[in-house]
Amino acid sequence: MDASTHDRLVAGVSHAALLLSVGYVLALSGRADWPEAAKVAATGFRDMSRLAGGDPELSAGITRTNRDNLLEQLDGISHALARLRRHLEADDGRLVELFEEARAVRERWAKGQ
Repeated sequence: MDASTHDRLVAGVSHAALLLSVGYVLALSGRADWPEAAKVAATGFRDMSRLAGGDPELSAGITRTNRDNLLEQLDGISHALARLRRHLEADDGRLVELFEEARAVRERWAKGQ
């Protein structure tokens, strides 16, 4: 695998996850009810926030180094989140289909396929 391909791929499967984790923590901790939410936070928060607990200088360096690929990945993630939001607002059956699709992708990955 050449360096360009490697950088493009890890932008999605590693670096974007880092930014999502940081964004998640910042969004929740910026709310007025964060002190109460922190008291009930458990495994979901632990799992989603793990990458945000890394070294800030290292994290910033990683994301800056692969900025263009990462920006492209964030656009795709933003689109997927907007789609989830639309179906959540509409309260339609497509929301379940999207959860099923994501679960199937993750299960195939976990099995090495």
